[in-house]
Amino acid sequence: MQGYDTAVRTDDELLHDVGLIAECLARFEGLAARDDSGEVKALLEQALVSAAEMQQRLAAQQERIEKLEALSPTDELTGVLNRRGFMAHFARAMATARRAGGGGILAIIDVDDLKAINDRLGHLAGDAVLKRVAAVLTDNVRESDVVARIGGDEFAVLLSDARAGDGVDRCRDLERIVNNSEVVHENVQISLRASFGVERYCLDDTPEEVIARADSAMYCDKRKKPRYLRPWKEYAN
Repeated sequence: MQGYDTAVRTDDELLHDVGLIAECLARFEGLAARDDSGEVKALLEQALVSAAEMQQRLAAQQERIEKLEALSPTDELTGVLNRRGFMAHFARAMATARRAGGGGILAIIDVDDLKAINDRLGHLAGDAVLKRVAAVLTDNVRESDVVARIGGDEFAVLLSDARAGDGVDRCRDLERIVNNSEVVHENVQISLRASFGVERYCLDDTPEEVIARADSAMYCDKRKKPRYLRPWKEYAN
């Protein structure tokens, strides 16, 4: 029997090797008890080595993926900024406000009833809702504004260089648009529902302070609203 090749191999090569070894083991099943040549034992050893190598390779790949995701400024699901990207942008906006003496508006948006959707319709339906919310927000702000997903079901919209009254009015329009939107997932029409907290920021604020105030306003809005156990409509197939 040929010796085991210990050269570094690709994932496809590893998978191919494991498959071949599995086929060989299936052919040699039952021969272990009378294995005079040691062929079955050698095959088992090769299978164990390949499986261990594959496990190590996949673990290393997963670690690299997690590190890259942690460094990325973009939310993989929705395509908008993630919390890391948003905080970097917000810090720059605050620095600009301090230099120019201006300000802007922050809206924190929490998607209502997402747990009920995930529990009853599945996480793919919940993902469809999140992607639709991100799209509605992005489609209804200026190019200079920023949309981000900063938590599981939480979004942020930053209106830089916006006057207080005008910015608040725009956020209220955005709230109305989101809460009158829907998404169709498979044979289910899901109504979008979201709670908004809107706060102005100025040169004396920090990003954390503004986010805390907007969060508090958002939860006040959420407490006023009824909960919907079934914010969707199913269609017959």
